[in-house]
Amino acid sequence: MIKAGGTIENPSRIREIRKTIARILTVNNEERRKKR
Repeated sequence: MIKAGGTIENPSRIREIRKTIARILTVNNEERRKKR
């Protein structure tokens, strides 16, 4: 777990953040595939 600011947010917030990160990673992977 990454502690930002020393405090952990509530679980639902963490889930949303992880979903957002996953979405960004997916977009990055798709961009790489298009370039090839």
